[in-house]
Amino acid sequence: MSLFARKMAPGGGENNSFDMQSDITFLGDSDSDLEQSAEDMQRAERLTSKRDKLNNQILEIVGKENEGGRPLNILLIGCPGVGKSSFINTIAAAVSGQWREYSYSGWHGGDAKPISVFTNSFPKCCNEKKFPDYKLPTLIDLAGIPNEDNDRWEELLRIILFGRLLCGESITSAYEYCEEYGVRGLCRKYSDHDEKLKVDRIVFLASATEAIPQRLIECLMKAARPMGSEKDKNTRTIPVFGVMTKIDKVDLDDTVFMKRETELIHSLGLGGAKHRYLRCANYCDDVDNGTRVDRTIPKLDNTVLRFMKQVCDPVVKVMNQDESYNKITNTPKVDRENIFRNKMINMDDSIVNFMSTALVIAVEAILVAIILHWLLRPPFEISQLTNTCASYEAYSGHFDLSGMEDLCDRKLELTSRSLTLPFIIFIIIRIGAVFLLRYLPEQMRAFYHERQ
Repeated sequence: MSLFARKMAPGGGENNSFDMQSDITFLGDSDSDLEQSAEDMQRAERLTSKRDKLNNQILEIVGKENEGGRPLNILLIGCPGVGKSSFINTIAAAVSGQWREYSYSGWHGGDAKPISVFTNSFPKCCNEKKFPDYKLPTLIDLAGIPNEDNDRWEELLRIILFGRLLCGESITSAYEYCEEYGVRGLCRKYSDHDEKLKVDRIVFLASATEAIPQRLIECLMKAARPMGSEKDKNTRTIPVFGVMTKIDKVDLDDTVFMKRETELIHSLGLGGAKHRYLRCANYCDDVDNGTRVDRTIPKLDNTVLRFMKQVCDPVVKVMNQDESYNKITNTPKVDRENIFRNKMINMDDSIVNFMSTALVIAVEAILVAIILHWLLRPPFEISQLTNTCASYEAYSGHFDLSGMEDLCDRKLELTSRSLTLPFIIFIIIRIGAVFLLRYLPEQMRAFYHERQ
């Protein structure tokens, strides 16, 4: 018999012992049913009846779709490997009475990398077909977050709590974006996302076999439970619940576990509110030896359902529920259609400005070239020089004038340089000046704003 079977207790402090095998409900007829004693069968029936009663109470609490309002969004958060995906599958099994792997769970071989890396949501606790008319909550499976506490993680958690991180997005990718463009850049990126997954409840999961991630909890609490200071514009306050997973792997009377449990309860602000805290063992190989696809454990289901009943209670309210993320960051919502339209307009304006500038430079270059040609022209007429050189060539055999010979050799150079060279030099200098004084500052400002 496992330790879980002997000592598993709900958050309220019960310590009801039971035998794992006797508390299993089989989904179909099998020879194993005959091996159970009458007493075990009666106990299993009572537990199954209790599970049905708890499910009916939860359905009554959440209400029907036609009664108005929307289903709750419940965020599951914790470090990698604490069992968030397994907890989702356990909740779904408790509601439906049949285990299925809605959230892909497990670990890679020996590299300790978690399976879940993208944000995912599970409407109606994975039971859309069974309870289509009821507002069962949506479970949000968030990839494991490291035990860190800094401004970047705090802002990213705030974005998640406001429902701005879309399904299918990688939280690691979002954090890398924040590292590159800063917190303000992150705020701008998510300013245009809808808040369809705006979180109404936070369920923090910690493992009974690992140290409590204090830094992550502190970071989360700052994002979820603002202190109301003048600098902090965020006032939206979200109820927090706690779950200690993997209790089947520890001795509940061990001082190390009890100290760890007390630390988790106090860190989440659950002192005196253990109805918002759950000791949990999920469906997994260590608990059911892989037989969960064929049978359920009502004792385990009932423990989870009692907890979910508290989580779904509408009496628990989110303070300042309607507060928007853009309001607290002073970041206007981005209109992508207008951005595209403005880009096209700016592009057209840039083309017109460039053509106008090029035309002005060309006219200026021609005028300056003419002026320079007039200023730099030789102090004699070109025709006179041509006639003189022709006469010299005719009589050059009778006398030798080396200076005259050089002058005649450079005749074409003297007549062409005065127009062409100043024209080219002026165009280069003028274009360079326009770029440095007009376009370069614009490019620098655009680059600066993009980095911010």
